[in-house]
Amino acid sequence: MPPKTAKSEVFRTRTVSRITGFSPALLRAWEQRHGFLEPGRSGGGTRLYTRDDVRILLRVRDLMATGRSIGEIAASGRRALLADAPEVDAREATPMPFLGVDMQRLLDTFPDSVVAADREGRIRYANAAVEGLLGWRAADLAGAPLTSLMPQRMHAKHLAGFEKYLSSGTSRLEGRAVRVPALRRDGTEVEVELTLTFPGGTDALVVASLRDLRARVLLEEPGVSPGTSRTMLDTARRLLSGLAIDQVQETAVAFAVSYLQAALARIWTFEADGRTLGLRASAGLSREVAKSSRARIDPDSYPYKIAVVVKTGQAFIKNGIAGDPHFDQEWVTRERIVAASIVPLLERGKLHGVLACFFRSAVSSERIDMLRGLATLVAASLPGASPAA
Repeated sequence: MPPKTAKSEVFRTRTVSRITGFSPALLRAWEQRHGFLEPGRSGGGTRLYTRDDVRILLRVRDLMATGRSIGEIAASGRRALLADAPEVDAREATPMPFLGVDMQRLLDTFPDSVVAADREGRIRYANAAVEGLLGWRAADLAGAPLTSLMPQRMHAKHLAGFEKYLSSGTSRLEGRAVRVPALRRDGTEVEVELTLTFPGGTDALVVASLRDLRARVLLEEPGVSPGTSRTMLDTARRLLSGLAIDQVQETAVAFAVSYLQAALARIWTFEADGRTLGLRASAGLSREVAKSSRARIDPDSYPYKIAVVVKTGQAFIKNGIAGDPHFDQEWVTRERIVAASIVPLLERGKLHGVLACFFRSAVSSERIDMLRGLATLVAASLPGASPAA
């Protein structure tokens, strides 16, 4: 029997984001660019989505999962999307993408195993690589405790550390790569390099990356260190090439936070005047874009390092930025920022903007190489960029 629906029923942006897995910023961008969403406004200006809007977004999510781009999907029109859209109530009981649709699509292609857990210590996401490393299918790990992937002797230490993080909000392991044994499904152990991230502002309490130490992949790609996988870069390039510009940028900053352990990741690109930088995407400590105090930057008057990178076209990477006058030292101290990486978005010598990431731990050469690769992917997606080879 179909659910009873009040004609005037509306959903606020946060609820729509929870149901569909699409971020609020992405919903706003689609509303402006593609026209298949028609949210109203409350007296205070809050967006209010109808049930039909939510149903259409669920249909969009299903179509994107088949590899279709948002532009192609939007071209079919609101009426066609609604004709095949599922009911909202049937989907609210279905687990939604835990890290966001685009982020999970990207992580699903990675050669390294990635697992994300909630505040209860239950696994809510595992990518396909987990099966190859540990013998577990991702579906079988859903809802299992993180201790399922650890030898028994490590359980007490893990639980103590987990509780400490819940109470203090800090962890000595954040951003550090440590060598630990992981437990395979068959009961055997395998040595992995474990890196933990605690991405604020998401449903995930912790994201764990497990790198197989038995067979590190050596790269042939010039300028990329042996720790970075060619497979990751190639699959990311193929995936991102099918996304709209706003999706690429949102996915890039989310990747920098969740996988590269950035405390804050932001992308600025040039406005139409070719001189002013506009903030396009932000993840980590702040997701604010339009209302950010850094929403617009004039490189001629901006006092910090981003302006220098724009003027020179040269990347800036530094571990130990405390005391550096090119950074807001009050913010650096308050947020415990240790390192910064500001990489120009260059495509065939043309500067489009910058990818800026800030870290609470020293940034390794491997992460620097991955950030450069990420900046290359973002630059290739921007208007006027030549197609990637």
